[in-house]
Amino acid sequence: MQNPSSKRKSLEDLINDPETQAFVHKQVIPRQSDISTGQHSNILTRQHVDERISVSVKVPKRIADALWHAMHDRTSEQKNKTLAPGEPYEKQDIVSQALERWLNDKGYLK
Repeated sequence: MQNPSSKRKSLEDLINDPETQAFVHKQVIPRQSDISTGQHSNILTRQHVDERISVSVKVPKRIADALWHAMHDRTSEQKNKTLAPGEPYEKQDIVSQALERWLNDKGYLK
């Protein structure tokens, strides 16, 4: 049952909210009191990541399937708090980590 004193916003009101707009368009970090500890540590970890750009590549289906499976398992571990802090669980982070290692090993990334 909804608390009569709680004030719910419609989706349209939320989208049009100036704070929401600032967050979406300027990637402003919400006030710490408004987010959970897990969300806060995730935001802080991402702040230290280089700027990201989209890269489109095709990989064999078995690699795409394995990547999806890894992401699914690691996301579950992250939600259950059994994944070590800082370990990648999103596809983009898993791929970035793997590519960074390969590029370092081959001398392309310094």
